[in-house]
Amino acid sequence: MNGIEELDAVDAEKIIESFRQGTVPTRHLELYSVGRDRWLESVCRDLTFVARGGSKVRFLSAPYGGGKTHFFMLVGARALSANLLLSYAELNSREAPFDRFEVIFPKIMRGVTLPDGHSIEHMLEDWARRFPHYTSQEIEANLRQIAPSLDFRAALRACLQYANTDSPDHRMRMQGIVAWLQGYRVISELKATGIRSNVTIANVNEILGSFLRFVRASGYAGVVLLLDEAEAITSLAQSRKRDEANQNIRKLLDNADEHSGLYVLFATTPKFLTDPNNGAQSYPALWTRIRDVIGGGLQQASLRSIIMVLPPFDQATLEDLAPRIVDTHSIAYEWNAWDFCNQTVLSKYISIFLQRGDPHMVRSFIKGLVSLLDIAEERREVSILENLLDELEFEGED
Repeated sequence: MNGIEELDAVDAEKIIESFRQGTVPTRHLELYSVGRDRWLESVCRDLTFVARGGSKVRFLSAPYGGGKTHFFMLVGARALSANLLLSYAELNSREAPFDRFEVIFPKIMRGVTLPDGHSIEHMLEDWARRFPHYTSQEIEANLRQIAPSLDFRAALRACLQYANTDSPDHRMRMQGIVAWLQGYRVISELKATGIRSNVTIANVNEILGSFLRFVRASGYAGVVLLLDEAEAITSLAQSRKRDEANQNIRKLLDNADEHSGLYVLFATTPKFLTDPNNGAQSYPALWTRIRDVIGGGLQQASLRSIIMVLPPFDQATLEDLAPRIVDTHSIAYEWNAWDFCNQTVLSKYISIFLQRGDPHMVRSFIKGLVSLLDIAEERREVSILENLLDELEFEGED
């Protein structure tokens, strides 16, 4: 019993539709999570470490269609349940180049999700309402402890000033503070709070550190950043920009202890690790920090390694996943798919995929199976799948 039998037809059809399109369902994801338990347990240990005040940076490597998005969504759900703030950002060489962390940080802030579903603005206001100090000396001492950044400190001071009020001026100031954190330029009205500088390369690290301290002071355990690299670094045309991007990663690795309560997980394709000219190997200061853990081969890395390589799906894993998809299709379209896609047919499909497809490409496996089930449901012929199996073709890596 895997819980799929409890799905209603609408949810089941939404899931099948996602699979058909090659995307990850937004709900009930755990019902289709197979073959990744060991790595997920490793990340959950990381989250416990971070919630206790630690910090960590890791990499998740898999080809396109290899399950990175699925894994990210599982990690995100675990992060929120552990009282950690979550932000997902997709990097690219134009709008979110990692060689400019001052551009990435506002993008991260715009994507922040709180465990209780509230906004950053609500978190600021709630912190201000619960602030325990009253004298100016106590207030300033506490703000200095929370925020090394003068601008962030000014933002918190303004929040205290407008706590427990609901005037139009209050709303404008609070929205302005959030907009500043999200990378919008400081407007004249906001300068009255003491915020003087936009987020720049000169102050972004200090603002990040202040935000992390504020998060923990607000009662949350920390922040999880899921950064989908999508080869944004290896695709940078200029070697100088690639070096700057790799340097930013190296700084995160080296200075992790300065940012208590921060967990960064980069998702990337194997090219970032294996390309000697454009990948991590081209920047020795980064490569020397991660090469030892993969010196014996990516597939041999331990569960505590900086780099997590999602392995290809083996026969046993596919045999676990496939029946779940058949059951879901049955519920979605109110038919018994097993009458036309029995265990013999399913085993043959798995065998053909392992022979002709790429075991890393779980997306291709799922899309192919859904396509077969769609045809079987429409025609209702017992022999139809047997005939189609010999004609199967699977998509390769993009």
